[in-house]
Amino acid sequence: MKNLSFFLFLIFSLALVGQSKKELERQRRIQLKKIKDTEYLLRETKNKSKATLTNIKTLEEIILNRKQLINNYDNEINILNSSIEINQDKINTLQIEIKKLKANYAKLVYTFYKKRVQYSTVLFIVSANTINEAFRRYKFIKFFNKYRLNQLRNIEEAKNKLDQKNEELKQLISEKAMLKDSVAKETKNYEVDISDKNKFVEKLKTDEKKYKKQLENQKKQAKKLEKAIENIIKNEIAKNKKITRPSKSSTKSKESIALNKNTKSFSALKGQLDYPAEGSFISEKYGTHPHPVYKNLTIENKGVVFRVPSNSKVKSIAEGEVSQVIDIPGSGIAIMVKHGEYFTVYTGLSQVNVTKGQIISVGESLGSAGRNEEKDQIEVGLQIWKGSERLNPETWLRK
Repeated sequence: MKNLSFFLFLIFSLALVGQSKKELERQRRIQLKKIKDTEYLLRETKNKSKATLTNIKTLEEIILNRKQLINNYDNEINILNSSIEINQDKINTLQIEIKKLKANYAKLVYTFYKKRVQYSTVLFIVSANTINEAFRRYKFIKFFNKYRLNQLRNIEEAKNKLDQKNEELKQLISEKAMLKDSVAKETKNYEVDISDKNKFVEKLKTDEKKYKKQLENQKKQAKKLEKAIENIIKNEIAKNKKITRPSKSSTKSKESIALNKNTKSFSALKGQLDYPAEGSFISEKYGTHPHPVYKNLTIENKGVVFRVPSNSKVKSIAEGEVSQVIDIPGSGIAIMVKHGEYFTVYTGLSQVNVTKGQIISVGESLGSAGRNEEKDQIEVGLQIWKGSERLNPETWLRK
């Protein structure tokens, strides 16, 4: 019973190790891609060696992903250590098993031949006193030879298993060595990234006056855009109220049914929405936050801002109807999409592919991302509203 329990525990442990290893390998691929994409964004910046907030935020994203990757490598090494230990236990068990099989086989052969050393096989049979005894001797020799061959096969199978486990152990040790090399490499890169970021922060501290002026300009442009968005949403809310207003007939209108359906459909997507551009990361989070360099300043965002590669297409994160295309000089182009009582707003586009009233599907190209010259980066903003209430887009996006 104890052996059975241990065997079942071993099988269960191996299954868990296999699942964990696959998941960690999947996470490693994701993290490596994120680092590659973000490093590409840093190279794309016109003045990548210049101390700018864009470069600092991009480096922060690289540092975060690299730290996660190092932790991932450490977890993979721990998994490999468990696999190595399990394999070593199996090897030890097989070595003991082979030793016992060989000892039993040697004892069997020695005992048999000791008893009939003076006879050949034929003489051993014909020297029997009776026919029945001769037949029993024949059956015994036949059984012995079969048993002996079976024992030899068992020894050979155990040897083959041992060779296989030794080979697996070599591969695991080799894989562990490679992961350790990767940890050393990423740790070195991590330290370089932190050093570069700290240098940029120190340089940027000397440009506070210049940055404050830029921040004021950005706030003015943002206010114009926000006012336009709020006015459009007020109009849309008024339209929705007319649609849902009770009528003399108890039957709901087609528009009212469609509005409720679209609202429920979008609501069900919370936590499942993709980023509006590939190879991007969130460079500015929702809400009010302390400035990463100037401690007496704060940054306020009505949505989230994505740092995106050049020539990026901005894609719809959900199906809906284009409510308005807003073009404010200095702020780029914004697109508002209606999803029942919900609205998504994409800002910072340089060119659009859609028009007001157009029905769009998820993943459809809305236009191209534009460059923010003051920040020296290509970025896209995303806002999500429910009626007149702003929502945090990060809670709607896929992790």
